[in-house]
Amino acid sequence: MQIITAVMIINNREKQTMKRQAGVRLDEDTFARLHALTAKTGKTAAFHIREAIRTHLEDLDDLHAAEQATTEHAKSGGRTLSLDELDQQINSD
Repeated sequence: MQIITAVMIINNREKQTMKRQAGVRLDEDTFARLHALTAKTGKTAAFHIREAIRTHLEDLDDLHAAEQATTEHAKSGGRTLSLDELDQQINSD
């Protein structure tokens, strides 16, 4: 198993650059895919790791918000429509 260290840099033009470092363990297949991607794109492994983490965190935030909204809706006793009911309602207007 390979260990890749990603250095995450937050750059604010008016403030001092801050660095945070995190170690990531990757299986051989993921490591090989990452390095194949770096060869194709010319971007660093650290760049791709940062982008993957950013994207995944956004997805997790969205999922959490959707789960919260679903829970709140269920607690409120609000009516839930099936897709067919929604389609009928939209087409009847």
